[in-house]
Amino acid sequence: MPAFNGFSPKVITFLKNLTNNNNKEWFEANRSIYEKELKEPARTFVSEMAERFAASGLPFHADPKKAIFRINRDIRFSKDKSPYKTNTGIYFPYNLMQSAKKPVESLGIYLHIDCKEPFIAGGIHCPPTDILKDLRLRVSDDWKDLKKILESKSFKSEFPSGLVGESLQKVPRGFDAEHPAAEWLKLKEYTVYSKLNFKDIHSNKLLDILLKKSRTIAPMLDFFNVIFE
Repeated sequence: MPAFNGFSPKVITFLKNLTNNNNKEWFEANRSIYEKELKEPARTFVSEMAERFAASGLPFHADPKKAIFRINRDIRFSKDKSPYKTNTGIYFPYNLMQSAKKPVESLGIYLHIDCKEPFIAGGIHCPPTDILKDLRLRVSDDWKDLKKILESKSFKSEFPSGLVGESLQKVPRGFDAEHPAAEWLKLKEYTVYSKLNFKDIHSNKLLDILLKKSRTIAPMLDFFNVIFE
C-alpha cells in the first residue's frame, strides 16, 4: 500500500461537483475519481493511523473496513432524497469494546472533509437517552476532574472552544440547577471541535495533526469511558 501523502485537491473538486450533480448517473460516471482520489487514500490514512495509535499506546481502533463512512445516504426517512453525502467522514472509536457500537453510542475522534470547512471533532455525538443520562451523572459527580482536563494548556491549544454541541435551555430534571457544572449538564452531547485548513488535508501532516489531537483528547475520553466499563 502506498504511503499517505494527503488527500488530493481533486477530492474537493469532486465533492463540489457532487453537490451540484447529486444523482446516480453523474456519480457512476465519476466513480473512478471517487475510488482513486478519496476512498483509496482514506483507507491508506486509516491504516497509517492504526500504526501510529499502536506505537503511541493510544486505544483508538482504526479499521479501514469500518472507519470510513459510506458515501451513500440513508434516505428511507428523509425528505431529502439526494442519494450521496457531499462529504467524507472517518471515525476512530476509542477502544475495541466500543468499536462495535454505532458512532452515536461510542467515544472517539472524527475527521470530516468537505468542500467548505474540514474539521476534526471528538467525544460522543448525540448519544441515546440512557447513555446521555450516565454521561451527565459522570459530569455531576466528578466535574472537577473534567474541568482540570479541559482547562489544561494542551487541551486549550488543540480544542480552544472546549465542549460544544446542542444544549438544553435549563439543567435537566434530576440535577441541581445551581450545580457548578450546570452548563455542561445542559449539553445533549459531549464533543470538541477544531477547524482544519485545506492545506492540512492535502498534506501527510494530517497524520501528525490527528495524532496530536488524539493524544490531547484521550484524557477526556478516559473520563467519560468509565460509564461503559
